[in-house]
Amino acid sequence: MSCQEVIKRKVIYLDEFFVINFIMDFIVLCITKKICKFAATYLQILLSATFGALWSVIALIVPENIKGAVNICTYILISALMIRICAGKCNFKELIRGTAILFGVTFCMAGSIYMIYYYTYAGYWIRMNLLSDTELLMFTALSVVIVGMIIKQIMVRIVYGESECLVKIIFNDKCFDLKGYIDTGNVRKDPYFK
Repeated sequence: MSCQEVIKRKVIYLDEFFVINFIMDFIVLCITKKICKFAATYLQILLSATFGALWSVIALIVPENIKGAVNICTYILISALMIRICAGKCNFKELIRGTAILFGVTFCMAGSIYMIYYYTYAGYWIRMNLLSDTELLMFTALSVVIVGMIIKQIMVRIVYGESECLVKIIFNDKCFDLKGYIDTGNVRKDPYFK
């Protein structure tokens, strides 16, 4: 092995790569869910983020000669499948809209992170202090996400308790199965559009 080959090699830890992609996918899907007003549960978002992170690991380890096909598959098929997993049953128009919003959120978030990381004092502090310990960064981000999910579930249970039920709507010979909440009009918080 020549000296130039050694210099060109990079070491990538697949577990860290998976966790970072999982966290970013989870955040992007949560924002996309809010914008699209999908009635997705955290389980659906977790499954979708896991699927996206697994695919990113697979895409990383495929041979170089098929990277072009993998990139096309990633940006078209995998993104749409992530939205489908997150949104549940949705028509083709909602799927395309959700995928487009997913791309928009991803681009805006990536640009914002890049700008903060390289052009602000906060980014300098993050580079010098926080990112010097990768495990600390991953556990901090994961802890924030998990604590947020737990608080959200506790608040939903406190506000709605046992009032969730299944609703079957039949309209023009089409049947829709949905989740609904029994509400006497006294609850002032909406679980979907806060």
